[in-house]
Amino acid sequence: MSFLANLGILPSRNPADFVPARNSVPFIVGKRYSDGDVQRHIFSLHREFADSWRICGEFLCVAVNPSNIDESSYSIDDDVVAEYAGMIRCGSVPPPIVLDYDGDFIDGGHRHASAIMAGLTEIVALVQVEDIQDPPDDE
Repeated sequence: MSFLANLGILPSRNPADFVPARNSVPFIVGKRYSDGDVQRHIFSLHREFADSWRICGEFLCVAVNPSNIDESSYSIDDDVVAEYAGMIRCGSVPPPIVLDYDGDFIDGGHRHASAIMAGLTEIVALVQVEDIQDPPDDE
């Protein structure tokens, strides 16, 4: 499976990215979450998010080895990854990454790469439970 082309979203370099936002959901492995919960999670990390149409349906919160997830195809800033990996090595826990039904990234490419760099063997992911259709073309 291939990843969607460049999402155009880069997380901020703010250490607060590794702390749940005030209104964020405390995600629990094994539970399902609504698209609204997942949208609030992503929007708490990114002021603008271009692919919000992809966040629909239910998502299952799972613990997964980051090495079992293909690398994101959108642009990854190596400096951001190194900074996040340093934060993880100091004890910070990155927020969940978000994957679609096929395992393609919706959000979290930098967090995923930094988890691998830091040597984590388990991260939390929100995975879409059902496949969704592409948005209709505007005519």
